[in-house]
Amino acid sequence: MNSLDAKRQIDHMCDEFECLVRSGLDASLEHSVDASPEPLRQALLEELLFIEVHYRHKRGEVISWQDYVHRFPQHTATVEMVRREVEWNHAHLGPHASRALTARCPDCRQTIELNADEPQAAMTCGNCGTTFHILSPQDDSPDDPPPQLAGHFELQEKIGAGAFATVWKAYDTILGRDVAIKIPRQGLMRSQGIRDRSHQEQFLREARLAAQLRHPNIVSVHEVGRDGDLLYIVSDLVTGMNLSDWLKSHRPTFAEATTLCAKIADALHHAHQAGVVHRDLKPSNVVMDAFDQPHLTDFGMARKDVGELTLTAEGDLMGTPTHMSPEQARGEAHSAGFSTDVYSLGVVLYQLLTGELPFRGNVEMLLYQVLHSAAPSPRSLNNRVPRDLETICLKCLEKQPRDRYASAGEVAKELRRFLDGRPIQARPVSRITRTWRWANRNPWATAFIAMCAAAVPLGLLLTWHIRNSAKAARAEALVDTLTRATASEIPELVRELQDYRQWADPLLLVKNHDAAENSREKLHTSLALLETDWADTPYVRDALLRCQPDEFHVLLDFLATGALDERALTQWLWDQAGSARLPSSARFRAACALAQLVPDDHQWPHIAEFVVDTLLRENTLFVGTWAEALYPARRSLTPRLFALYEQADTPQELRVLATNILAEFVKESPTDLARLVPSVDTRQFLHVHEVVAARRSEVTPLIRANLSKRMHDLQTPGLPDTVAKQAAHNAVMLLRLRDNSFVWQRLRSEHDPRVRYYLTHLFKPCGVPSEQIVAQAQRETNTLLRNCLVTGLGDYDLDASPSLRDSGALPLLLDLFRQEPDPGIHAATEWTLRRWNQLESLREEERQLVETETSLVTRLPDSDRRWFVNSEGHTFAIIDATVAIMGSPEAELGREEDEPVHTRTIDRRFAIATKEVTRQQFARFRRQLESDVESPQHPETFVLWYDAVAYCNWLSRVESIPEDQWCYRPNEQGEYADGMHLAPDYLSRTGYRLPTEAEWEFACRAGTTTARYFGDSEELMPHYAWGHITSNDWTWPVGTLKPNDWGLFDVLGNVHEWCQERYVPYPSVPDRDQEDNEVVHDDEARCIRGGGYNNRSRSLRSASRDP
Repeated sequence: MNSLDAKRQIDHMCDEFECLVRSGLDASLEHSVDASPEPLRQALLEELLFIEVHYRHKRGEVISWQDYVHRFPQHTATVEMVRREVEWNHAHLGPHASRALTARCPDCRQTIELNADEPQAAMTCGNCGTTFHILSPQDDSPDDPPPQLAGHFELQEKIGAGAFATVWKAYDTILGRDVAIKIPRQGLMRSQGIRDRSHQEQFLREARLAAQLRHPNIVSVHEVGRDGDLLYIVSDLVTGMNLSDWLKSHRPTFAEATTLCAKIADALHHAHQAGVVHRDLKPSNVVMDAFDQPHLTDFGMARKDVGELTLTAEGDLMGTPTHMSPEQARGEAHSAGFSTDVYSLGVVLYQLLTGELPFRGNVEMLLYQVLHSAAPSPRSLNNRVPRDLETICLKCLEKQPRDRYASAGEVAKELRRFLDGRPIQARPVSRITRTWRWANRNPWATAFIAMCAAAVPLGLLLTWHIRNSAKAARAEALVDTLTRATASEIPELVRELQDYRQWADPLLLVKNHDAAENSREKLHTSLALLETDWADTPYVRDALLRCQPDEFHVLLDFLATGALDERALTQWLWDQAGSARLPSSARFRAACALAQLVPDDHQWPHIAEFVVDTLLRENTLFVGTWAEALYPARRSLTPRLFALYEQADTPQELRVLATNILAEFVKESPTDLARLVPSVDTRQFLHVHEVVAARRSEVTPLIRANLSKRMHDLQTPGLPDTVAKQAAHNAVMLLRLRDNSFVWQRLRSEHDPRVRYYLTHLFKPCGVPSEQIVAQAQRETNTLLRNCLVTGLGDYDLDASPSLRDSGALPLLLDLFRQEPDPGIHAATEWTLRRWNQLESLREEERQLVETETSLVTRLPDSDRRWFVNSEGHTFAIIDATVAIMGSPEAELGREEDEPVHTRTIDRRFAIATKEVTRQQFARFRRQLESDVESPQHPETFVLWYDAVAYCNWLSRVESIPEDQWCYRPNEQGEYADGMHLAPDYLSRTGYRLPTEAEWEFACRAGTTTARYFGDSEELMPHYAWGHITSNDWTWPVGTLKPNDWGLFDVLGNVHEWCQERYVPYPSVPDRDQEDNEVVHDDEARCIRGGGYNNRSRSLRSASRDP
């Protein structure tokens, strides 16, 4: 792909991304960058990051640059560059960054800030009292009705409209010709400011100044007048289209583009001599007539007829950002003189030569680039652009006005010098070159001189001189180009020099001698001299050890193709690579050269670790280039890369780089590809999947074997979560390879839930199609797997995924919410529906469920459904408890001494609420108006144990449970306080009560023995528990995070949960869960479990208990 195609592809992708962002749709930076070809990703990320940050600023969001660094660790330099430019924008172009608008009073020139969010038709200057009209260039007001002109003009049709005026085709009844009439908008005419006599005269003076311009390439103004309050300007009617539209259907040749710009330059020069500066030259202000001749329009007329509405930095911004000069971008209106038009003309020439603008982006990006960035050379976008035209164009685009052409007339002369084949003045040339160009321009004269002199020795001498002068001129041009060329251009230029050696070598020697020691000119001339008697091989050889990445292959190719004996070069490189005295960068480059020359040498194991470690510390912009150089030696480097990749303590940024490099190095090895899968990070998964999928048939059996082995290993108690995570990575890779049946079959026989917990979080980031998950959920009969699938669907965006909407997922989940008997699936379905913003559907379903429930007695007998909803909206999971494993092993991180492992027999069915009691629910118990409750869906906090048991009895009464089934008895004063009792047989009663410690821990663990129901590590905690790290030191609405397998939300974190009995040490032998019938006293602590929003992770464990 050439550079022009690449730039157009980037522009297209940026336009699509910006359209999504501007429309408020889901636009993923990662997806856009990953979907682009590898060579474009860095440049594309830079553009997309500017766009996203711009719109995030507009929405008032706080930008976390560290987050972007974590998201794009391989592009940290790009993120840093964008950060610096954005911060510069806000420091120096604050009004641009915030889109603030100002108006300038037409009388006193006072700057007045406007409210951008409230449209204003007119405003009064607080300094001088003048009232004037405000009209933004983006004004969307309806078109003015056709004005009525007295006299000899008949308006026929409107042919154009701008912010300040409309243009009409009219017929001059006296002269019998069609004309164009420009009339300020009527709203402006009738404003107080424009009706003032001085303002009218100012408008007319400027229009009359433009009327003095008479030039074949300027639209002539014939008449400037007034009809009452109505001002108007009469000009030529040019039939055609503007240059911007013309370019959509024409691609001018270089000669045509040069001729066109020369005529525009002539027109500008004529205007400048009359004292008129255009200040807004751009293709839309150049009209092309039927004969493709350009005509300039809009010479700043009516610029001061209203308050100037601008985006301002420290003055007026006059012009269009894509074509404005640096002095305009700085807001230096006083400096926007003739050279400003020269700069804008350079932009137009750039467009004609390349089909592209020199700079692109939003306003902030454009202004920064105009002020600080050099325009890309036209030849970098189109290598057919003649170098002289490139020189003229870039001189027009110089940042400093003094460095541009002194006048538009000089530009016109330069362009015509090029057209005539004469040397341009922007790059002085030698007498030899002038002779050569003269011969090319005057072939008949040259031939005539040679023919006339053929019969005499002088004629022979002249012919020989002309021929040799031409070769000398060509040699000089090649040498001049070589000193300024890029590294990739050097080989071709040196090949061209071979036919001109006798003229080129002396020039090369002089330039080589005069060049700075480590300069590009010194290096390039040394390369060109390598095959001559004046070769400085040691210099080029040493330069290889300090070269830039783009120079490496060029230097090595020159050295390896004859400059040195290969064996001698190889030995020298081994000496350098192993030398502890050299900088690591030099040793590394020597190793890269060795990888190209002797990739299978037996000495590689001695330097492999050094090479890999240095590669991973290289600038991330160049890691790909160096990795490509090392690719031939990949077999020697892969073991060290795998060691870093698989070590748990390897820094994340190094693992990311190691993953990307390994994916390329082992793409031909199915065994190594399968080894990549278990430890792959989700951010690199899609890249790894791409290389794995290319060898699908060979790698799939190996991944199957890896999955089976790890699931077999998990049968051994005490294995870390890492093994389960690796099994999940193997499983999700097989799903991406469409090996579905094997995965689900293996998971149905797996009893360790950690594999499922990890897998449910991998579906979306690893690119498993949502419709694939829906299809499996529809047919899956295993309860735990269906739970995993339904929960995983909650990570997909229903609104942004047409395929998910069309898959039948929503009807399936609503049906599961109503009909599924398992409480875990019921809760998972509720969570996913909430994530899909189906709140109204959920409320309606819950309302119907409450109405259909009858009494608690009908809920508990044996039935398929193991959950119910009571009249207060509490959902309960029905659990058949057997023996609870309580406490924690000594090796568990965060373990306390009061957690010895033991068993407790429960042997009963009980129902436990799936969510913590909300403020709204507790307010009804307190007889508090629900409208007075803040954050009604947050859990109730700071509840005493006495209040909790009182709430339980209140629920029993509300549910019409007989009082002899209530579980708590108040004290003699009728209060739930010191001296109250627990019913002696509360474990067998049907009234509401708090859970025992055994019941709570049995329900929390949901059949697991790990520290938490989702595993031992804290990696998945943000998805399941609100704690110190994730809660922002506050409670969150109940049910926001994912439930456990038995349907309980927030069982760890958010708020602590009261248990029934006193806090006492655990027994040392197996025990049976039984009633605590002691009288309740204030000085006896009751047990709380689960931890709260302000607890650290060590307290958010299934075994953790507090008094």
